[in-house]
This record gives sequence, structure tokens and C-alpha cells, in this order.
Amino acid sequence: MDRPGAHSILILEDEPLIALDLEQIVAEAGFVAVSTFTTRQNAKIWLTAQSPDFALIDIFLEDDRCSDVALALKERGVLFIACSASAKRDAEDIFRTGYGMAIKTVLAERRNRSAA
Repeated sequence: MDRPGAHSILILEDEPLIALDLEQIVAEAGFVAVSTFTTRQNAKIWLTAQSPDFALIDIFLEDDRCSDVALALKERGVLFIACSASAKRDAEDIFRTGYGMAIKTVLAERRNRSAA
């Protein structure tokens, strides 16, 4: 069986505290190959030379929706979870084709429990 740390994870998140929280969650799970970006443009540049094993993506980044990045991940067969403050009904279909959707309030609740 592969070690979790051998897998690469792509995180797309424009809010620094949430990005740090996601990085911590991934690290606690034993993954070490983490690439985090706040813009779809930087993610697209990274994807020209890399391909993650899994991705956690926010629907809205600093430079607009990242539908094109989600589509590129889907075309490569990369599983992803959309992490967003947007309601599922507001998400484009491409975000529903991933592994699932997590609402950011779940992450905020986890952060509050950790701080207590």
C-alpha cells in the first residue's frame, strides 16, 4: 500500500486562514506533497508541468471562478472536492462532478474546536 505522503495534493483557496487550515488537515492526514494557489492563473501554470493525485478547490479564487481548472482536473481523472461558502445549488455542474462538496462553515467549525 502506498504511503499517503507519496501523493500530491493541490489546494486552490483564496482565503489565507482557510488555506492554512486545509494544509494542516492534509498534513495531519500524512500527506506532504502540497501545492497551494490563490489564483486560477497560477494553478493553470502549475498544471502545465504537474498533475496532482487529489485536489481541494474553492469555486471562487482571486481571479474569478476556477471552472476551467476543475474541468482540467476532471479530464485528467483527478478526484477533487469543492470547498466553498457557496451553496451547492449555486455551483456550476463541473463542481458537482468531483468527489463531493464541503461547505466552508464545516472548516470554520473545525478551526473553532481546535482553538478551544
